[in-house]
Amino acid sequence: MELRKVEVTLKPSGYIFENGRQTSKRTEAELDYGYFHCFEHYKDETFSGVWAIVKMKNGKIRQFEIDEIRFLDRPNTVI
Repeated sequence: MELRKVEVTLKPSGYIFENGRQTSKRTEAELDYGYFHCFEHYKDETFSGVWAIVKMKNGKIRQFEIDEIRFLDRPNTVI
């Protein structure tokens, strides 16, 4: 399966999650690129959310809110 290329918006004041852990807080908006793997859904008694799992150019796996990614290609419709 070929991974889809995405543009990710690193929002100011958004938290950075790497490998499932919060690592730091951004101060400026930035654009970066990576490859989309899947969507992750989390739900417990008080919280639920959906994140996009993206492998970044530097090889790190990161979670993004779904409004922080934009697909740059079209999925292959021919199987």
